[in-house]
Amino acid sequence: MTSDLDLFWYALAAFLGSGMVGISKVLLSGSPLMYRTVIGQFIAHTGWGAGAFTILLYDESLPPIGITALAILMASLGASGLEMVLKIWRGAK
Repeated sequence: MTSDLDLFWYALAAFLGSGMVGISKVLLSGSPLMYRTVIGQFIAHTGWGAGAFTILLYDESLPPIGITALAILMASLGASGLEMVLKIWRGAK
């Protein structure tokens, strides 16, 4: 059984990892860098990662490190990819 403190560190890793994905997407794009764009991407991706982490916590068969990795992966897909993965996970067509 994983303690609440361990889950906190996994959630923080998912939060920061998802934010790093957002920043790396801005850096890899050809658009000029502006603070507004970088901070916006960081906030958007951390939100998607935190939401995915929270949703995946309900699946008790996944280990916490797997939940963290999947949350970062789902955040890297963006909003449409996150919706697609959640539909597949719930079994909807």
